[in-house]
Amino acid sequence: MPGKTVSKIVQVKNTGNNDAWIRINVESAITNSDGESLPLTIGENKKVIEYSVLDGWVDGGDGYYYFKTAVEPDQLTGELFKEVKFNPNMGNEYQNCTAKIIINAQAVQTANNPIPEDGSVIDIKGWPSNSEGENSVND
Repeated sequence: MPGKTVSKIVQVKNTGNNDAWIRINVESAITNSDGESLPLTIGENKKVIEYSVLDGWVDGGDGYYYFKTAVEPDQLTGELFKEVKFNPNMGNEYQNCTAKIIINAQAVQTANNPIPEDGSVIDIKGWPSNSEGENSVND
């Protein structure tokens, strides 16, 4: 519904045995009742679905959000976002549509993957360069 805010809490749990760095890619998809894809922007490139990234995360400028601190085994990252908002100017073509937020998370162990002296978590050398190692959750 145009202008509606929906609870959507995004966090990642380290299910491994070692401390890990975590990054997340967020994708959106909207389909109409016939299963056809709808635009993710309207008007002057205004997003149909918006969210605000919370403290503890940094936008890497490469399609990923990076959690700034290492996550211990069985622990969660902080929340990437808590809710999504639908643009109040959505047209009738969005009636009865289905919206999906697709989360792809990657983790690399902190051992042998230190943050470079003059860098940040974005600059860690161990990040996969392709989709290998991704776990995604559709919701």
